[in-house]
Amino acid sequence: MPLYDVLTSTQRRALQAEYELLQYRALVVCKAMNAGNIVAILPEHILVMIFQLYATDSRRPGSHGWLAVAWVCSRWRTIVLHAATLWKRIPVAELTAVEFYLDHARTLPLHITGKLSGVPREWPELQELRNEFIRNIEAWSKVLTHAARIEGLEIDHDFRLGERRLCMSGLQYATFPKLRRFAIEGHHIRELHPIRNQAQIPALLRGYDEMQLLEEVTTTNIPLSLVANLFSANLKKLDIGKSAHSRTSKAWSLPWDAFFSKLRLLSGLQELTLGCFPSLSADAARPHSPLTLPALTLLTLRMHGADIALEAAHFLTNTALPAHCALRVSHTGTGTTRAFDTLCSAVADTLSTPAEPLRTLMIAEVGGGTVQLVCWTAEIAPAEIVMRPVPQVPLLVMTVHDTLEPRLAKLLRRLPLQTVVGAALCDASGGLWGEDSSGIHTEGVRTLLVTKRAAHDVTRALGRSSSTRFPALKLLIFGHLRPIDDGVEWARQLRTRLLERREQMPDAPPLRLFVDDPELHCTSKWMELIKPVVHRVRYNVRPM
Repeated sequence: MPLYDVLTSTQRRALQAEYELLQYRALVVCKAMNAGNIVAILPEHILVMIFQLYATDSRRPGSHGWLAVAWVCSRWRTIVLHAATLWKRIPVAELTAVEFYLDHARTLPLHITGKLSGVPREWPELQELRNEFIRNIEAWSKVLTHAARIEGLEIDHDFRLGERRLCMSGLQYATFPKLRRFAIEGHHIRELHPIRNQAQIPALLRGYDEMQLLEEVTTTNIPLSLVANLFSANLKKLDIGKSAHSRTSKAWSLPWDAFFSKLRLLSGLQELTLGCFPSLSADAARPHSPLTLPALTLLTLRMHGADIALEAAHFLTNTALPAHCALRVSHTGTGTTRAFDTLCSAVADTLSTPAEPLRTLMIAEVGGGTVQLVCWTAEIAPAEIVMRPVPQVPLLVMTVHDTLEPRLAKLLRRLPLQTVVGAALCDASGGLWGEDSSGIHTEGVRTLLVTKRAAHDVTRALGRSSSTRFPALKLLIFGHLRPIDDGVEWARQLRTRLLERREQMPDAPPLRLFVDDPELHCTSKWMELIKPVVHRVRYNVRPM
Protein backbone atom coordinates (compact mmCIF):
# COMPACT_ATOMS: atom_id res chain seq x y z
CA MET A 1 0.00 0.00 0.00
CA PRO A 2 1.45 3.43 -0.90
CA LEU A 3 2.42 5.46 2.12
CA TYR A 4 0.33 8.36 0.84
CA ASP A 5 -2.80 6.22 1.38
CA VAL A 6 -2.13 5.80 5.11
CA LEU A 7 -2.04 9.54 5.84
CA THR A 8 -4.77 10.97 7.97
CA SER A 9 -7.27 13.33 6.40
CA THR A 10 -5.62 16.24 8.20
CA GLN A 11 -2.21 15.33 6.83
CA ARG A 12 -3.62 14.95 3.33
CA ARG A 13 -5.32 18.35 3.47
CA ALA A 14 -2.15 19.94 4.77
CA LEU A 15 -0.10 18.30 2.03
CA GLN A 16 -2.58 19.34 -0.65
CA ALA A 17 -2.72 22.91 0.67
CA GLU A 18 1.05 23.11 0.63
CA TYR A 19 1.13 21.78 -2.92
CA GLU A 20 -1.44 24.35 -4.09
CA LEU A 21 0.51 27.13 -2.42
CA LEU A 22 3.65 25.99 -4.22
CA GLN A 23 1.76 25.96 -7.51
CA TYR A 24 0.63 29.55 -6.93
CA ARG A 25 4.17 30.66 -6.09
CA ALA A 26 5.43 28.89 -9.17
CA LEU A 27 2.98 30.74 -11.38
CA VAL A 28 4.16 34.03 -9.87
CA VAL A 29 7.75 33.08 -10.66
CA CYS A 30 6.69 32.06 -14.16
CA LYS A 31 5.01 35.43 -14.78
CA ALA A 32 8.06 37.32 -13.55
CA MET A 33 10.33 35.22 -15.73
CA ASN A 34 8.27 35.74 -18.84
CA ALA A 35 8.25 39.48 -18.21
CA GLY A 36 12.02 39.49 -17.99
CA ASN A 37 12.57 37.17 -20.93
CA ILE A 38 14.60 34.82 -18.73
CA VAL A 39 12.93 31.76 -20.21
CA ALA A 40 14.96 32.07 -23.39
CA ILE A 41 18.11 30.86 -21.63
CA LEU A 42 16.52 27.82 -20.00
CA PRO A 43 16.81 24.29 -21.39
CA GLU A 44 13.70 22.84 -22.93
CA HIS A 45 13.23 19.81 -20.68
CA ILE A 46 9.55 19.19 -20.22
CA LEU A 47 9.95 18.27 -16.55
CA VAL A 48 12.83 18.08 -14.14
CA MET A 49 11.98 16.43 -10.87
CA ILE A 50 14.58 16.37 -8.10
CA PHE A 51 14.33 14.71 -4.72
CA GLN A 52 16.99 15.77 -2.26
CA LEU A 53 17.71 15.06 1.38
CA TYR A 54 18.48 18.17 3.39
CA ALA A 55 19.03 19.12 7.02
CA THR A 56 15.84 20.38 8.65
CA ASP A 57 17.42 21.54 11.88
CA SER A 58 21.10 22.46 12.06
CA ARG A 59 20.99 22.21 15.87
CA ARG A 60 20.07 18.52 15.73
CA PRO A 61 22.64 16.33 13.96
CA GLY A 62 21.04 13.75 11.74
CA SER A 63 17.77 15.68 11.40
CA HIS A 64 16.78 15.40 7.73
CA GLY A 65 13.78 15.97 5.53
CA TRP A 66 12.97 15.66 1.86
CA LEU A 67 13.38 18.47 -0.65
CA ALA A 68 11.36 18.02 -3.83
CA VAL A 69 11.70 20.29 -6.88
CA ALA A 70 9.50 19.83 -9.91
CA TRP A 71 10.70 21.91 -12.83
CA VAL A 72 8.23 22.08 -15.72
CA CYS A 73 9.75 23.81 -18.71
CA SER A 74 8.46 24.29 -22.24
CA ARG A 75 9.66 26.82 -24.77
CA TRP A 76 8.03 29.91 -23.23
CA ARG A 77 6.44 28.72 -19.96
CA THR A 78 8.23 27.46 -16.88
CA ILE A 79 6.80 26.40 -13.53
CA VAL A 80 8.96 25.71 -10.49
CA LEU A 81 7.62 23.88 -7.45
CA HIS A 82 9.91 24.23 -4.46
CA ALA A 83 9.09 22.36 -1.26
CA ALA A 84 12.11 23.28 0.87
CA THR A 85 10.09 23.62 4.07
CA LEU A 86 7.46 21.00 3.39
CA TRP A 87 8.65 18.41 5.87
CA LYS A 88 9.36 20.85 8.67
CA ARG A 89 5.64 21.32 9.19
CA ILE A 90 4.18 18.00 8.00
CA PRO A 91 5.57 15.06 10.00
CA VAL A 92 5.09 12.18 7.56
CA ALA A 93 7.40 9.45 6.33
CA GLU A 94 10.14 10.54 3.92
CA LEU A 95 9.09 8.23 1.09
CA THR A 96 5.69 9.88 1.09
CA ALA A 97 7.28 12.97 -0.44
CA VAL A 98 8.55 10.97 -3.38
CA GLU A 99 5.23 9.25 -3.89
CA PHE A 100 3.27 12.47 -3.56
CA TYR A 101 5.16 14.38 -6.22
CA LEU A 102 5.37 11.45 -8.59
CA ASP A 103 1.63 10.97 -8.24
CA HIS A 104 0.83 14.63 -8.94
CA ALA A 105 3.06 14.60 -12.03
CA ARG A 106 1.86 11.23 -13.32
CA THR A 107 0.70 12.70 -16.64
CA LEU A 108 4.08 14.33 -17.32
CA PRO A 109 7.35 12.81 -18.48
CA LEU A 110 10.27 12.95 -16.03
CA HIS A 111 13.82 14.20 -16.22
CA ILE A 112 16.05 12.91 -13.40
CA THR A 113 19.18 14.85 -12.56
CA GLY A 114 21.44 15.45 -9.59
CA LYS A 115 21.67 19.21 -9.87
CA LEU A 116 19.93 22.26 -11.25
CA SER A 117 22.26 23.19 -14.05
CA GLY A 118 21.33 26.34 -15.95
CA VAL A 119 19.07 27.81 -13.26
CA PRO A 120 19.27 31.62 -13.42
CA ARG A 121 20.91 33.45 -10.54
CA GLU A 122 17.65 35.32 -10.08
CA TRP A 123 16.41 32.24 -8.18
CA PRO A 124 18.50 32.29 -4.99
CA GLU A 125 16.31 29.68 -3.34
CA LEU A 126 17.23 27.19 -6.04
CA GLN A 127 20.87 28.17 -6.10
CA GLU A 128 21.12 27.11 -2.48
CA LEU A 129 20.34 23.50 -3.30
CA ARG A 130 23.08 21.17 -2.18
CA ASN A 131 24.12 18.59 -4.74
CA GLU A 132 23.38 15.40 -2.84
CA PHE A 133 20.35 14.01 -4.69
CA ILE A 134 18.82 10.79 -3.29
CA ARG A 135 20.72 9.11 -0.48
CA ASN A 136 17.99 6.63 0.27
CA ILE A 137 18.02 3.45 -1.80
CA GLU A 138 14.30 2.88 -1.23
CA ALA A 139 13.51 6.34 -2.60
CA TRP A 140 15.66 5.72 -5.65
CA SER A 141 13.87 2.40 -6.21
CA LYS A 142 10.57 4.27 -6.01
CA VAL A 143 11.72 6.63 -8.78
CA LEU A 144 12.84 3.69 -10.92
CA THR A 145 9.33 2.24 -10.76
CA HIS A 146 8.40 5.19 -12.98
CA ALA A 147 11.18 4.42 -15.48
CA ALA A 148 8.63 4.16 -18.28
CA ARG A 149 7.99 7.92 -17.90
CA ILE A 150 11.62 9.04 -17.65
CA GLU A 151 12.74 10.98 -20.71
CA GLY A 152 16.01 12.27 -19.29
CA LEU A 153 18.57 10.63 -17.01
CA GLU A 154 21.67 12.49 -15.87
CA ILE A 155 24.28 10.68 -13.77
CA ASP A 156 26.92 13.21 -12.77
CA HIS A 157 29.34 13.67 -9.90
CA ASP A 158 26.48 14.98 -7.75
CA PHE A 159 24.56 11.73 -8.15
CA ARG A 160 25.50 10.44 -4.69
CA LEU A 161 23.98 7.53 -2.81
CA GLY A 162 24.95 5.74 0.33
CA GLU A 163 25.58 2.71 -1.89
CA ARG A 164 26.40 4.13 -5.31
CA ARG A 165 27.04 0.74 -6.87
CA LEU A 166 23.60 -0.40 -5.76
CA CYS A 167 22.17 2.62 -7.55
CA MET A 168 24.04 1.84 -10.74
CA SER A 169 23.19 -1.83 -10.62
CA GLY A 170 19.56 -0.85 -10.15
CA LEU A 171 19.61 0.49 -13.70
CA GLN A 172 20.09 -3.08 -14.92
CA TYR A 173 16.61 -4.02 -13.73
CA ALA A 174 14.78 -1.03 -15.25
CA THR A 175 13.92 -0.24 -18.84
CA PHE A 176 13.50 3.26 -20.23
CA PRO A 177 11.34 3.04 -23.35
CA LYS A 178 10.88 6.84 -23.54
CA LEU A 179 14.44 7.84 -22.67
CA ARG A 180 15.58 10.64 -24.96
CA ARG A 181 18.52 12.19 -23.12
CA PHE A 182 21.26 10.31 -21.29
CA ALA A 183 24.20 12.07 -19.60
CA ILE A 184 26.92 10.39 -17.57
CA GLU A 185 30.34 11.15 -16.10
CA GLY A 186 33.43 9.04 -16.52
CA HIS A 187 33.75 7.40 -13.12
CA HIS A 188 30.15 6.17 -13.38
CA ILE A 189 30.71 4.46 -16.72
CA ARG A 190 32.76 1.71 -15.11
CA GLU A 191 30.08 1.23 -12.47
CA LEU A 192 27.58 0.47 -15.21
CA HIS A 193 29.58 -2.70 -15.87
CA PRO A 194 29.59 -4.57 -12.53
CA ILE A 195 29.90 -7.91 -14.31
CA ARG A 196 32.13 -6.57 -17.10
CA ASN A 197 29.50 -7.36 -19.70
CA GLN A 198 29.53 -4.28 -21.90
CA ALA A 199 26.96 -5.70 -24.30
CA GLN A 200 24.20 -5.32 -21.69
CA ILE A 201 24.29 -1.54 -21.55
CA PRO A 202 22.69 -0.68 -24.93
CA ALA A 203 19.86 -3.08 -24.08
CA LEU A 204 19.25 -1.28 -20.77
CA LEU A 205 19.28 2.26 -22.14
CA ARG A 206 18.56 1.73 -25.82
CA GLY A 207 16.62 4.18 -27.91
CA TYR A 208 17.76 7.55 -26.55
CA ASP A 209 18.61 10.15 -29.19
CA GLU A 210 20.66 12.59 -27.06
CA MET A 211 23.78 11.71 -25.09
CA GLN A 212 26.21 13.86 -23.13
CA LEU A 213 29.53 12.87 -21.60
CA LEU A 214 30.23 15.18 -18.69
CA GLU A 215 33.53 16.61 -17.56
CA GLU A 216 35.08 13.69 -15.72
CA VAL A 217 34.96 11.45 -18.77
CA THR A 218 38.10 13.24 -19.97
CA THR A 219 39.86 13.33 -16.62
CA THR A 220 39.60 9.68 -15.57
CA ASN A 221 41.16 8.11 -18.68
CA ILE A 222 38.02 6.23 -19.69
CA PRO A 223 38.73 4.31 -22.93
CA LEU A 224 36.79 5.67 -25.88
CA SER A 225 35.83 2.11 -26.80
CA LEU A 226 33.95 1.86 -23.49
CA VAL A 227 32.33 5.24 -24.11
CA ALA A 228 31.35 4.34 -27.67
CA ASN A 229 29.63 1.24 -26.33
CA LEU A 230 27.05 3.57 -24.77
CA PHE A 231 26.17 5.13 -28.11
CA SER A 232 22.61 4.47 -29.14
CA ALA A 233 21.77 3.47 -32.69
CA ASN A 234 19.20 6.29 -32.69
CA LEU A 235 21.66 8.91 -31.48
CA LYS A 236 20.89 12.36 -32.88
CA LYS A 237 22.63 14.66 -30.36
CA LEU A 238 26.05 13.88 -28.89
CA ASP A 239 28.03 16.08 -26.51
CA ILE A 240 31.55 14.78 -25.91
CA GLY A 241 33.49 17.19 -23.83
CA LYS A 242 33.45 19.25 -20.74
CA SER A 243 31.16 21.39 -18.64
CA ALA A 244 31.07 25.07 -19.52
CA HIS A 245 32.83 26.18 -16.33
CA SER A 246 35.87 23.93 -16.74
CA ARG A 247 39.21 25.54 -17.49
CA THR A 248 41.29 22.47 -18.32
CA SER A 249 41.35 20.34 -21.44
CA LYS A 250 42.25 16.69 -21.86
CA ALA A 251 43.01 14.81 -25.05
CA TRP A 252 41.65 11.43 -26.08
CA SER A 253 44.38 8.83 -25.87
CA LEU A 254 43.78 7.36 -29.32
CA PRO A 255 44.84 8.07 -32.92
CA TRP A 256 42.93 10.53 -35.07
CA ASP A 257 41.92 7.77 -37.52
CA ALA A 258 40.28 5.80 -34.72
CA PHE A 259 38.58 8.95 -33.45
CA PHE A 260 37.08 9.67 -36.88
CA SER A 261 36.06 6.03 -37.37
CA LYS A 262 34.04 6.07 -34.13
CA LEU A 263 32.17 9.19 -35.22
CA ARG A 264 31.47 7.80 -38.72
CA LEU A 265 29.31 5.10 -37.13
CA LEU A 266 26.81 7.78 -36.06
CA SER A 267 25.32 8.36 -39.51
CA GLY A 268 22.07 9.81 -38.13
CA LEU A 269 23.77 12.35 -35.87
CA GLN A 270 22.22 15.84 -36.13
CA GLU A 271 24.06 17.81 -33.42
CA LEU A 272 27.64 17.16 -32.34
CA THR A 273 29.52 18.99 -29.58
CA LEU A 274 33.23 18.34 -29.06
CA GLY A 275 35.28 19.68 -26.18
CA CYS A 276 38.27 17.35 -26.40
CA PHE A 277 40.29 15.89 -29.25
CA PRO A 278 43.20 13.52 -29.86
CA SER A 279 46.58 15.13 -29.39
CA LEU A 280 48.49 16.56 -32.35
CA SER A 281 51.10 13.82 -32.55
CA ALA A 282 52.85 12.38 -35.59
CA ASP A 283 49.59 10.60 -36.41
CA ALA A 284 47.87 13.95 -37.03
CA ALA A 285 50.30 14.82 -39.82
CA ARG A 286 49.06 11.94 -41.96
CA PRO A 287 46.18 12.68 -44.35
CA HIS A 288 42.78 11.51 -43.13
CA SER A 289 39.65 10.61 -45.00
CA PRO A 290 37.27 13.54 -44.46
CA LEU A 291 34.70 12.98 -41.75
CA THR A 292 31.23 13.14 -43.28
CA LEU A 293 28.01 13.11 -41.25
CA PRO A 294 25.23 13.68 -43.79
CA ALA A 295 22.47 14.46 -41.25
CA LEU A 296 24.53 16.92 -39.20
CA THR A 297 22.85 20.31 -38.72
CA LEU A 298 25.01 21.82 -35.93
CA LEU A 299 28.68 21.26 -35.08
CA THR A 300 29.93 22.89 -31.87
CA LEU A 301 33.62 23.08 -31.01
CA ARG A 302 33.90 24.04 -27.36
CA MET A 303 37.29 25.17 -26.02
CA HIS A 304 38.42 26.73 -22.79
CA GLY A 305 41.93 27.76 -23.62
CA ALA A 306 44.41 27.79 -26.45
CA ASP A 307 45.75 24.36 -25.53
CA ILE A 308 43.30 22.63 -27.88
CA ALA A 309 42.62 25.40 -30.39
CA LEU A 310 45.10 23.82 -32.82
CA GLU A 311 43.48 20.39 -32.36
CA ALA A 312 40.06 21.90 -33.05
CA ALA A 313 41.38 23.56 -36.19
CA HIS A 314 42.82 20.20 -37.32
CA PHE A 315 39.45 18.53 -36.75
CA LEU A 316 37.64 21.24 -38.68
CA THR A 317 40.08 21.03 -41.58
CA ASN A 318 39.45 17.28 -41.91
CA THR A 319 35.65 17.49 -41.64
CA ALA A 320 33.31 17.96 -44.60
CA LEU A 321 30.25 19.78 -43.30
CA PRO A 322 26.93 19.38 -45.14
CA ALA A 323 25.61 22.48 -46.87
CA HIS A 324 22.79 22.82 -44.31
CA CYS A 325 25.08 22.49 -41.28
CA ALA A 326 25.80 25.34 -38.85
CA LEU A 327 29.15 25.73 -37.15
CA ARG A 328 29.59 27.06 -33.63
CA VAL A 329 33.04 27.72 -32.18
CA SER A 330 33.41 28.71 -28.53
CA HIS A 331 36.83 29.92 -27.41
CA THR A 332 37.99 31.89 -24.39
CA GLY A 333 40.37 34.07 -26.38
CA THR A 334 42.82 33.94 -23.48
CA GLY A 335 45.35 31.79 -25.33
CA THR A 336 48.08 32.63 -27.79
CA THR A 337 47.50 34.75 -30.87
CA ARG A 338 48.82 31.96 -33.10
CA ALA A 339 46.31 29.41 -31.81
CA PHE A 340 43.36 31.80 -32.18
CA ASP A 341 44.44 32.91 -35.66
CA THR A 342 44.85 29.28 -36.73
CA LEU A 343 41.35 28.52 -35.53
CA CYS A 344 39.87 31.57 -37.28
CA SER A 345 41.66 30.57 -40.48
CA ALA A 346 40.18 27.07 -40.30
CA VAL A 347 36.72 28.56 -39.75
CA ALA A 348 37.13 30.86 -42.73
CA ASP A 349 38.39 28.05 -44.97
CA THR A 350 35.42 25.88 -43.99
CA LEU A 351 32.78 28.53 -44.46
CA SER A 352 33.96 30.36 -47.57
CA THR A 353 33.97 27.41 -49.94
CA PRO A 354 32.71 28.21 -53.46
CA ALA A 355 30.03 25.53 -53.32
CA GLU A 356 28.13 27.03 -50.39
CA PRO A 357 29.39 30.46 -49.25
CA LEU A 358 28.71 31.60 -45.72
CA ARG A 359 25.45 33.43 -45.23
CA THR A 360 25.58 34.34 -41.56
CA LEU A 361 28.20 34.42 -38.84
CA MET A 362 27.51 34.85 -35.14
CA ILE A 363 30.22 36.17 -32.84
CA ALA A 364 29.05 36.54 -29.25
CA GLU A 365 30.82 37.21 -25.99
CA VAL A 366 29.69 34.73 -23.35
CA GLY A 367 31.65 36.18 -20.45
CA GLY A 368 35.12 35.97 -19.03
CA GLY A 369 36.62 36.64 -22.43
CA THR A 370 34.79 33.78 -24.12
CA VAL A 371 34.01 34.34 -27.79
CA GLN A 372 31.53 32.22 -29.72
CA LEU A 373 31.55 31.98 -33.48
CA VAL A 374 28.32 30.57 -34.82
CA CYS A 375 27.95 30.24 -38.56
CA TRP A 376 24.95 29.39 -40.71
CA THR A 377 24.95 28.39 -44.35
CA ALA A 378 21.17 28.50 -44.73
CA GLU A 379 19.19 31.38 -46.23
CA ILE A 380 17.69 33.76 -43.69
CA ALA A 381 14.35 35.48 -43.94
CA PRO A 382 13.85 38.85 -42.19
CA ALA A 383 10.89 37.39 -40.33
CA GLU A 384 13.26 35.09 -38.46
CA ILE A 385 15.14 38.01 -36.92
CA VAL A 386 14.44 38.23 -33.18
CA MET A 387 16.22 39.95 -30.34
CA ARG A 388 17.31 36.93 -28.33
CA PRO A 389 20.80 35.75 -29.39
CA VAL A 390 20.14 32.03 -28.94
CA PRO A 391 21.89 29.42 -31.09
CA GLN A 392 18.76 28.65 -33.09
CA VAL A 393 18.49 32.25 -34.31
CA PRO A 394 20.59 32.98 -37.41
CA LEU A 395 22.24 36.31 -36.60
CA LEU A 396 25.68 37.81 -36.62
CA VAL A 397 26.22 39.08 -33.10
CA MET A 398 29.44 40.90 -32.29
CA THR A 399 29.84 41.76 -28.63
CA VAL A 400 33.53 41.05 -28.33
CA HIS A 401 36.37 42.55 -26.34
CA ASP A 402 38.18 45.43 -28.04
CA THR A 403 41.49 43.53 -27.84
CA LEU A 404 40.06 40.77 -30.01
CA GLU A 405 38.50 42.98 -32.66
CA PRO A 406 41.53 43.22 -34.99
CA ARG A 407 41.78 39.44 -35.21
CA LEU A 408 38.06 39.07 -35.78
CA ALA A 409 38.15 41.77 -38.44
CA LYS A 410 40.82 39.74 -40.23
CA LEU A 411 38.43 36.78 -40.27
CA LEU A 412 35.45 38.85 -41.38
CA ARG A 413 37.28 40.19 -44.43
CA ARG A 414 37.19 36.68 -45.90
CA LEU A 415 33.47 36.08 -45.45
CA PRO A 416 30.53 37.35 -47.56
CA LEU A 417 28.03 38.35 -44.90
CA GLN A 418 24.30 38.84 -45.30
CA THR A 419 23.24 39.58 -41.74
CA VAL A 420 25.16 41.67 -39.24
CA VAL A 421 24.24 42.17 -35.60
CA GLY A 422 26.59 44.08 -33.37
CA ALA A 423 27.06 45.65 -29.97
CA ALA A 424 30.69 46.68 -30.44
CA LEU A 425 30.90 47.56 -34.10
CA CYS A 426 33.21 50.49 -33.58
CA ASP A 427 35.29 51.95 -30.78
CA ALA A 428 37.66 54.88 -30.33
CA SER A 429 40.39 53.13 -32.33
CA GLY A 430 38.17 52.43 -35.31
CA GLY A 431 37.04 48.94 -34.38
CA LEU A 432 35.55 46.61 -36.92
CA TRP A 433 33.96 49.31 -39.05
CA GLY A 434 36.79 51.81 -38.70
CA GLU A 435 39.41 52.78 -41.25
CA ASP A 436 41.22 49.45 -40.90
CA SER A 437 38.12 47.42 -41.81
CA SER A 438 37.51 48.62 -45.36
CA GLY A 439 38.07 45.10 -46.64
CA ILE A 440 35.08 43.62 -44.80
CA HIS A 441 32.41 42.42 -47.20
CA THR A 442 29.19 44.28 -46.39
CA GLU A 443 27.74 44.52 -49.89
CA GLY A 444 25.33 41.65 -49.22
CA VAL A 445 24.27 42.70 -45.73
CA ARG A 446 20.51 42.94 -45.67
CA THR A 447 19.83 43.00 -41.92
CA LEU A 448 21.70 45.04 -39.33
CA LEU A 449 20.89 44.73 -35.63
CA VAL A 450 22.57 47.21 -33.31
CA THR A 451 22.62 47.26 -29.53
CA LYS A 452 23.97 49.43 -26.73
CA ARG A 453 26.81 51.83 -27.51
CA ALA A 454 27.07 50.73 -31.13
CA ALA A 455 23.95 52.78 -31.92
CA HIS A 456 26.01 55.96 -32.35
CA ASP A 457 28.74 54.10 -34.26
CA VAL A 458 26.36 52.62 -36.81
CA THR A 459 24.51 55.92 -37.10
CA ARG A 460 27.78 57.53 -38.18
CA ALA A 461 28.56 54.58 -40.49
CA LEU A 462 25.30 55.21 -42.37
CA GLY A 463 26.33 58.77 -43.18
CA ARG A 464 27.51 60.42 -46.41
CA SER A 465 31.10 59.17 -46.21
CA SER A 466 30.31 55.51 -45.68
CA SER A 467 26.75 54.91 -46.78
CA THR A 468 27.84 52.63 -49.61
CA ARG A 469 29.03 50.03 -47.12
CA PHE A 470 25.50 48.67 -46.79
CA PRO A 471 23.94 49.06 -50.26
CA ALA A 472 21.58 46.09 -49.82
CA LEU A 473 20.39 46.93 -46.31
CA LYS A 474 16.64 46.31 -45.88
CA LEU A 475 16.10 45.94 -42.14
CA LEU A 476 17.73 48.05 -39.41
CA ILE A 477 17.07 47.00 -35.80
CA PHE A 478 18.08 48.97 -32.72
CA GLY A 479 17.79 47.10 -29.44
CA HIS A 480 18.70 47.71 -25.79
CA LEU A 481 19.43 51.41 -26.26
CA ARG A 482 19.29 52.39 -22.60
CA PRO A 483 22.89 53.70 -22.54
CA ILE A 484 21.83 56.47 -24.95
CA ASP A 485 21.73 59.69 -22.92
CA ASP A 486 19.71 61.83 -25.30
CA GLY A 487 17.30 59.85 -27.45
CA VAL A 488 16.05 62.92 -29.32
CA GLU A 489 19.56 63.98 -30.32
CA TRP A 490 20.41 60.46 -31.47
CA ALA A 491 17.15 60.29 -33.45
CA ARG A 492 18.01 63.61 -35.10
CA GLN A 493 21.45 62.27 -36.10
CA LEU A 494 19.93 59.07 -37.44
CA ARG A 495 17.41 61.08 -39.50
CA THR A 496 20.24 63.13 -41.02
CA ARG A 497 22.28 60.03 -41.89
CA LEU A 498 19.32 58.27 -43.47
CA LEU A 499 18.51 61.34 -45.59
CA GLU A 500 22.14 61.40 -46.78
CA ARG A 501 21.88 57.70 -47.56
CA ARG A 502 18.74 58.29 -49.65
CA GLU A 503 20.53 60.98 -51.65
CA GLN A 504 23.61 58.82 -52.17
CA MET A 505 21.70 55.68 -53.17
CA PRO A 506 18.33 56.53 -54.68
CA ASP A 507 17.98 52.98 -56.01
CA ALA A 508 18.62 51.33 -52.65
CA PRO A 509 15.87 49.00 -51.38
CA PRO A 510 13.29 50.46 -48.97
CA LEU A 511 14.59 50.46 -45.40
CA ARG A 512 12.53 49.15 -42.50
CA LEU A 513 13.36 50.23 -38.93
CA PHE A 514 12.59 48.39 -35.71
CA VAL A 515 13.40 49.86 -32.27
CA ASP A 516 13.10 47.19 -29.57
CA ASP A 517 13.78 48.10 -25.95
CA PRO A 518 10.87 47.84 -23.46
CA GLU A 519 12.87 49.83 -20.90
CA LEU A 520 13.61 52.77 -23.21
CA HIS A 521 11.60 55.94 -22.60
CA CYS A 522 10.56 57.17 -26.01
CA THR A 523 8.80 60.49 -26.66
CA SER A 524 6.47 61.21 -29.55
CA LYS A 525 9.01 63.71 -30.92
CA TRP A 526 11.62 60.95 -30.89
CA MET A 527 9.33 58.85 -33.10
CA GLU A 528 8.28 61.66 -35.41
CA LEU A 529 11.89 62.46 -36.33
CA ILE A 530 12.57 59.01 -37.77
CA LYS A 531 9.25 57.98 -39.28
CA PRO A 532 9.43 60.10 -42.48
CA VAL A 533 12.86 58.79 -43.55
CA VAL A 534 12.13 55.05 -43.50
CA HIS A 535 9.74 52.82 -45.41
CA ARG A 536 8.24 51.30 -42.26
CA VAL A 537 8.94 51.75 -38.56
CA ARG A 538 7.92 49.65 -35.57
CA TYR A 539 8.53 50.30 -31.88
CA ASN A 540 8.59 48.17 -28.76
CA VAL A 541 9.38 50.86 -26.20
CA ARG A 542 7.93 52.49 -23.10
CA PRO A 543 6.07 55.69 -24.08
CA MET A 544 6.47 58.71 -21.80
